[in-house]
Amino acid sequence: MQLKSQLIALRITVMLFLTGTAAFASDWPQYRGQNQDGISTEKLDPVWPPEGPKLIWKVPLGNGYSSFAVSGDKAFTMVSRENKGEMRELCIALDAATGKEIWAADITRGNYASQSDSYGEKGGNGACSTPTVNGGKVYAYSIDMKLCCLDAQTGKELWRVDVLKDHAGRPPFFGNTQSPVVDGDLVIVSGGGAGQSVLAINKNTGQVVWKSGDRHSDQSTPVLATILGERQAIFCLGFDLVGVSVKDGKTLWRQGIRWHDDNPSEPIVYKDQVRCGGANYAGSGLYQVMKDDDGFYTKKLWDCDHRLSPAYTTPVISTELSAWFVTLMKPIKAMDPTSALSSPRTRSNGRKMALEVPPPLLLSVANRSSSPSTGKSLSLIQARTLTRNSPGSRL
Repeated sequence: MQLKSQLIALRITVMLFLTGTAAFASDWPQYRGQNQDGISTEKLDPVWPPEGPKLIWKVPLGNGYSSFAVSGDKAFTMVSRENKGEMRELCIALDAATGKEIWAADITRGNYASQSDSYGEKGGNGACSTPTVNGGKVYAYSIDMKLCCLDAQTGKELWRVDVLKDHAGRPPFFGNTQSPVVDGDLVIVSGGGAGQSVLAINKNTGQVVWKSGDRHSDQSTPVLATILGERQAIFCLGFDLVGVSVKDGKTLWRQGIRWHDDNPSEPIVYKDQVRCGGANYAGSGLYQVMKDDDGFYTKKLWDCDHRLSPAYTTPVISTELSAWFVTLMKPIKAMDPTSALSSPRTRSNGRKMALEVPPPLLLSVANRSSSPSTGKSLSLIQARTLTRNSPGSRL
C-alpha cells in the first residue's frame, strides 16, 4: 500500500541479498506471499557479516509503491514511466538473477492527480498494486481499475476488464491500490458500482462469473480463507468488514467497523478470527466468525483505539517463532491476537531490537515515532481491551 506523502520515494530501488542459501528457492507469487500472510518458509542465516549481506543486483525502476511477485526465474512489479511526454503505468518482468528487464506491458495512462490528499501532495505518485502470478499468467490491476491478464513469458496482453468503465467503478480516494487475488479459476477484485462491488472474473477468458455487493471499495487487498468449511474472500468495503462466498459471491457475513476508505492494511485471518485496522489513528479490532442453523454471524472480541492502529502496514501472525528482530523505523507492537494485551520481554541494541513473546503473537508497526536506540517506544505495547464478548452481528 502507499505511504504518506513524506515517504514517497523518488524511485524504487531493488536490492536482493545472498545470505548463504539459494536466492530464489521458493515463489512469492502475490502480495504478501503464497498464503497472503507475509511469511516466507525459507530459512536464512540470521547472523550477517559486519559489512552486511552481499548485494546481488540493484536497478532503478521509477516511481511507485508496488511490491514484487516472484515466480520461477522472474520478478514482476508495477511502475510508472514517462513515454513520449506522457506518464504511463506498466507491468514489468525482471530476471530474478540479474535484475535485467525482460519485458514491459503498457497498462494505462499514469494519471495520479486523483491521489491528491489534504497535505497538497500526491497520495501515491505511482503504481500501488502488486501483480499476481498464477498458471503462467500475470494479473495486474491499475490505479484506474483496469484489470489485465498478461502472458508471464512474453508480457503479451491476453484480456482486460475496465472496471471503471464497464462496471460503474468507484475508485477509493487515492485510486486503486488493491492487488488481485486468484482462487481456482477466478480472479477476484472489488471496485465496481452498485450490485457489482465485488467481481469474480474467469482467469482464462476475462468473462465475469459473478458479481455482488453494493459497498464502496477500500484500499486494501482481499484475503482468501476457508472459515468453518466455507471458502471466502474477505474485504474491507466502506464501513464494513465482509466475507463473500468464492463460489457464488453471496455475502456470508458482515461486521461493522468504524473506519473506511483510507484503510490500506489488509485483513488477517487467525483460525476463525479476522483482524481489521484503519489508517490515520483509526484503531483496529478482532472479530470472530461464527455459524449456526441460520448461517454465519460475527462477534466482536475486541476493538482498540489509535494505539493499535496499523497505519499503512499489515501485521504478521507467528505461531512458531518466539523472537523477532526488527529495524525500528517506528515502534513495533507485539500482542496476543486473541486479547489485545501483551507484555513481552525486550532488549535493544542500537537500531536492532528483539521481542521475545510466547506464540501465537501479532506483530504490528505502531503509528508513532520514537527513539530507536532506547526502546522506550515499547511502552506503547500495553494496549487495553475496550470491548469483549459483545453481541454477535448478523446480516
